[in-house]
Amino acid sequence: MGKAKRQFCDLFFLTFFISIFPLSLIADDKLKEIERGFDYIVKSELKTTYQTQSFLRQASSNTNLNIHFARLEIALDPNETFLKGSVTKYFIPKENTNTLSIDLHQEMQVDSVKINNQPVGYQHLAHKIEITGSATFPAGITDSVTIWYSGEPPSGGFGSYSREFVDNSPVIWTLSQPFGASNWWPSVNNLANKIDSLDFYISVPEPFKAVSNGLLKEVKPETNGYQTWKWSHRYPIAVYLVAFAVGDYVFFEDTVMLDGKEMPLVHYVYPSSEAGFRTQVDETIALLEFFSDLFGEYPFIDEKYGHVQCGFSGGMEHQTISFMGSYDYQLIAHELAHQWFGNKITCASWSEIWLNEGFATYLAGLAYEFLKPIYRLPYQNFHLQRILSEPDGSVYVYEADNVQRIFNGRLSYSKASFLLHMIRWKIGDEDFFDAIRNYISDPQLAYGFATTDDLKYHFENTSGKSLSLFFENWLYSEGHPQVTLNWHQNESGELTMRFVQKTSHSSVDFFPLKIPVRVFGAGDSIDYVFDTNFPEQVFAENINFSIDSIQLDPDIWLVMEKEVVPDPDIKNNLRANPFRIYPVPANDELNVRFLFSISEPVVMNILDVSGRKVLAHEEQSLILKNTDITLNTDNLSAGVYFLEVISGGESFQKKFVKQ
Repeated sequence: MGKAKRQFCDLFFLTFFISIFPLSLIADDKLKEIERGFDYIVKSELKTTYQTQSFLRQASSNTNLNIHFARLEIALDPNETFLKGSVTKYFIPKENTNTLSIDLHQEMQVDSVKINNQPVGYQHLAHKIEITGSATFPAGITDSVTIWYSGEPPSGGFGSYSREFVDNSPVIWTLSQPFGASNWWPSVNNLANKIDSLDFYISVPEPFKAVSNGLLKEVKPETNGYQTWKWSHRYPIAVYLVAFAVGDYVFFEDTVMLDGKEMPLVHYVYPSSEAGFRTQVDETIALLEFFSDLFGEYPFIDEKYGHVQCGFSGGMEHQTISFMGSYDYQLIAHELAHQWFGNKITCASWSEIWLNEGFATYLAGLAYEFLKPIYRLPYQNFHLQRILSEPDGSVYVYEADNVQRIFNGRLSYSKASFLLHMIRWKIGDEDFFDAIRNYISDPQLAYGFATTDDLKYHFENTSGKSLSLFFENWLYSEGHPQVTLNWHQNESGELTMRFVQKTSHSSVDFFPLKIPVRVFGAGDSIDYVFDTNFPEQVFAENINFSIDSIQLDPDIWLVMEKEVVPDPDIKNNLRANPFRIYPVPANDELNVRFLFSISEPVVMNILDVSGRKVLAHEEQSLILKNTDITLNTDNLSAGVYFLEVISGGESFQKKFVKQ
């Protein structure tokens, strides 16, 4: 953690530098690079054209099996798309059953099925193999099943099984996320169980190389001109992360030292791309060291990390070996970050894909922040403008069988990453990074699955702050705040600021915000942070210089549309509307905040829609500026009311709703 902490200490100086550096000199070109790099990443937009045909879009409902070992054996010639092979699964039923259900696309052919080396009956209907044993499979007892199969795997989603020619040579690869594993191998395609351990034998003709998860144990020549590549993976793995690629690759390897352990860093690239990629992948070692320093040991350190080049625009974070269409810095950082967030800990449902993609997008931003800091603000601004480009949409995915919605770039990547960024701003760097380290190392979650509640627990437990309203507003609801700051400085130097918030979507009435403000003037600047807790709020500060301009959220911590409007008549405008009420809608209490001190008696009446007085309250003593008066509305039924405030011969009314 030493290096990361030193870099945190440098953040103040970095922020000051960026605030005075003419960002326009770098922003245009860098934003183009950032946008290009980010578009490489987003699966829903620029990976292999989304294919709906021949694609099993529903995850398996079979959660009755714990598969503790799988052996895949396949043979293929990349000049054709045909594949044949077998899968042996060693499983433990969670409860007594006489039927096994294994997912396999209907277009694939099941040749035979055996249990304990004995043929058994099966049906292959509706993308499932239903296997009936001669006896019950007892709960808690290890058993095994072997399925022989063949066919031309259909390609759906982002190219679950794809082939193309590069430099007149064929390349085949798989990309199973989210539902595509069963397009090319018999699997239990869900987010309920991980395979504890995996061996993968891939037979291909020479000189093709076959690449997969884990460590390469052997390349065995066969008598028919084929070679069998044996890969062994000894960490739990989600089904969608099992993958292979076959091509006439150039192989090169580095060694990286992490936490005193040597680990191979491997690369399989097209011959025509070798020179450029050798330069680009040098960045990977620094990123591995940075993420390990910040979030703990690389999760698969006893095996490898690497890249294999494939024919799509983006990348896919297959466990221990990312499949890459390019070697852009952002893409390298994003897919590497997934080895912690997405692979070590995997989202427990596609509705919560933000736990994978939000983290990976944010960690790419952290790489800019601490390793290439001049580009932090352009990166943040790109994602912010992407979020603000539309008024609606939740980060939580309510259509979890819609692949394009799961991987929506604006919501599951950009806005999801800003959820983390805003939590960091809300609870502070120390608690934020401590909480994430606690989350990623939690023994109940590590190498398993997690929900938002699991992450929320660690943020709250570490910081001591409740985040329930934050997640309700920012994860499950839609839209963002639209904040206007009106301001005026009088002759004595007093700065009056009025924050007015509206929201872009009706699912949220108000977003509580801790808003940073930077005030400029006379070659100087002062930073303030204001807690805004209701839709209109007024603050005053004494400034010892003449103000030239004011910026809202200059370092881009918050998702909000923002506008700063000087208002020389702000005092009179405020006195025409001297109080605010909250919450909106009201519950058992209605709070009335006075924006100015009032020395005369104040009468507050609540009227129903007919004008009948249903509650009265009087204040005889002095009411100070920014004082709250609480009215008990517990006895009011739900409906529309008016608050009437009378003082000094003037009367003001505001409509409100009691829920």
